[in-house]
Amino acid sequence: MSLKTDTDLVTVATYLFPWQAHIACGRLQVEEILAFVNHEHHIRMNWNLAVALGGVKLQVPARSCIEAKQILAALEAGEYDGLLDDYEPIYESGPCPSCGSKEVKPVFSLDGLFLMFGMVFFIGLLLPVYRNQLRCNNGHRWPR
Repeated sequence: MSLKTDTDLVTVATYLFPWQAHIACGRLQVEEILAFVNHEHHIRMNWNLAVALGGVKLQVPARSCIEAKQILAALEAGEYDGLLDDYEPIYESGPCPSCGSKEVKPVFSLDGLFLMFGMVFFIGLLLPVYRNQLRCNNGHRWPR
């Protein structure tokens, strides 16, 4: 059994889903602890492997192991809940320039929908889909 050096990675937590590991990894990185998510791609490709591989692993350098475990325990205990309650969006739409109303919402437009259907129709004309049939000049059809 070899001793861990300060640069060796240590698994501090395991998760069943990759998004859980990324949330915890983000919290550690905000606290300036180098953290990595391991086995996320294996599990995304074949979710049944999650249990066999031991889940998605969150790893940190050995020198940060104790501090990382304390931060993850605080995260689980809910100490970071409500951190974004006072968050103000950076890009505000602002009030209505005509009446000054602050109750604004995006408008759904059918233009994009019509454009999409138009492109599908246009591409269908350019690239016809052939059936598995043959046809003579008199209009008779039969399977190949």
